Amino acid sequence: MVEVIGRENIFLNSPRSPNLSTRKALLRAQEWLGTDDVEVRIFFDPGRETSGGH
Repeated sequence: MVEVIGRENIFLNSPRSPNLSTRKALLRAQEWLGTDDVEVRIFFDPGRETSGGH
């Protein structure tokens, strides 16, 4: 599957920084779109429990 998608298009989750993979994916999308004129903000509530109960 990696050969089809491309390693540069796979962004693994980091438990210490849950928004990092999302940020990387959004930056990669900007590369595909050929623009950096997109403003995206990601918010994270560290006090909120995840659906996995962690």
